[in-house]
Parts: sequence; structure tokens; C-alpha cells
Amino acid sequence: MAEGPFLMGAEMTVPDIILTHCEVWARTAKFPIAEPKLAAYLQRMQARPAFLRATARCASGKRAVGARDSAGRVSASARPPRCAGAA
Repeated sequence: MAEGPFLMGAEMTVPDIILTHCEVWARTAKFPIAEPKLAAYLQRMQARPAFLRATARCASGKRAVGARDSAGRVSASARPPRCAGAA
């Protein structure tokens, strides 16, 4: 990890989103996060307002506007079969 609050330094980039998403799957699969610096980083990322909004939307069963349904059509109300980390 670079010096700074994000993987690449001072600004959040796509790798930050990907790693945070992977951590959700890892936690669901019960993989431990043993590295303290990584664990602290992931806690910060998951405390971000955008992450909290996305996980709340996921828990409600709603997708973002423009999501595609199972037939590939753009749908404002398509429901995902399951969200990562959802119980």
C-alpha cells in the first residue's frame, strides 16, 4: 500500500473499490484479515458514505437505476439474486 489514505496514495481509485469489494466476499467466506494496516484501511473504506448507501441499497434488494434484468433489459427496479455479504 502507498503512503496515504488509499491504495495509490492521496486519492481513491478503482483498485480501492475492487479491494473493498473483495473484502466483502472474503468476510462472507470467513477468511480472516490478519494484517492490521489492511484491516484498518478496509474499516475506513466501509465507513465511507457511498459504501454505506450501496450496502443499504443491496440489503433492500434494489439495484441502481440502469441495472440490467435477467433478460439484459435496462431496468430501474431489477432485483439482484443476492448481494455479496447479505445474510
